[in-house]
Amino acid sequence: MDDIDKVRDDLQSTKQMLALEMRNKEAQERENKRLLAKIQNLEAELEKEKSRGGDKSGKGSSAADDKVIQSLKKEVEEARKTGKELEKKYNVTAEELDSSKSMVEDLKRQNSMLEKKLQEAQSGCIIIFLITE
Repeated sequence: MDDIDKVRDDLQSTKQMLALEMRNKEAQERENKRLLAKIQNLEAELEKEKSRGGDKSGKGSSAADDKVIQSLKKEVEEARKTGKELEKKYNVTAEELDSSKSMVEDLKRQNSMLEKKLQEAQSGCIIIFLITE
């Protein structure tokens, strides 16, 4: 019975870690979506400014705009990489969760079977005890 309890505790711990990982992943996804929306808004705003002609600052603002564009492009690329990494982690976590769930089900079945055998053995001992009296 100690082995079953140990496995049950290990599975519970794994389940809690997986749940925490999934919550972290969901929070990261929300943050990525927020950042991507912000980047898209900034890019749209920049395009509007470019289409107006940018007469206010001339070439100086064009260089600054190019820097901002490059910075935004880097940020977008980093967000995409982070998104892909998180998607991979999510898939791994989902697979671990599925395997843990199936392991839990197997252990529940095994535990149930062992409890039935224990009850049968105990009832057999009682019958033998009653017969010998």
